Amino acid sequence: MKYSNEIKVGATIIVATIIFIMGVRYFEDLPLFSGTYNLKSEFDQAGGLIAGNVVRINGVVVGSVNAVYIHPETQRVRVEFHVDKDIPVPEGSTSQVSGFDALGVVRLDVHLGPNDSPRIPEGGTVPGVKSADLLGDLAGKAPDMVDKVDAVLETLNSVLGETGQLISSPDSDVRQTLVSVQSSARVLDEFLTTERSRLSQILQNVESFSSDMSRFSTENSDSLSALVGNLNRTM
Repeated sequence: MKYSNEIKVGATIIVATIIFIMGVRYFEDLPLFSGTYNLKSEFDQAGGLIAGNVVRINGVVVGSVNAVYIHPETQRVRVEFHVDKDIPVPEGSTSQVSGFDALGVVRLDVHLGPNDSPRIPEGGTVPGVKSADLLGDLAGKAPDMVDKVDAVLETLNSVLGETGQLISSPDSDVRQTLVSVQSSARVLDEFLTTERSRLSQILQNVESFSSDMSRFSTENSDSLSALVGNLNRTM
């Protein structure tokens, strides 16, 4: 019984250790049952990249960043990272820090080189390339954009001012056209008001005529059919 308990305790410790190791590998984006392939890159700026950020190839997460620090000899930012050992990274590949530091979404993208190139050895260097600084580009273009917006607003203000002058000037064609339209609308309104009773009577007469024709057609349908038949035989 004594040895049985010791065996149970030992087995429990082993299982707990295995679960712990698998959990650590899972949360560090390490393959659970296969090894990793360690590489490094250097950049002028880290761009918010920190240890634990994901490493992607063609949009797929294949590893994570191990460490980010200033290399004492080159005085550049060195990034050490790992990927799945089953994914070869050939010579001619490059790495790039991507994402937005302000949003906390930063990653390391690896762009693979030619397939027929030899594989970069374990611990080898993947050349880092400068990331596109979208915010910096926008900041640089901001003065030109502001100038263009100001020019558009000035043009719009000028057009609106000229339009206002055309409308307010008594001698302008636009003013006279608006007055003519207003006068025509007033005359039409007066006509409809004056002739409303007559128009109503005309509509009633039309409705009455339609009713009479419908009733006549219904009451004399047989005669009309015979008449149409006679005309057809005659022709």
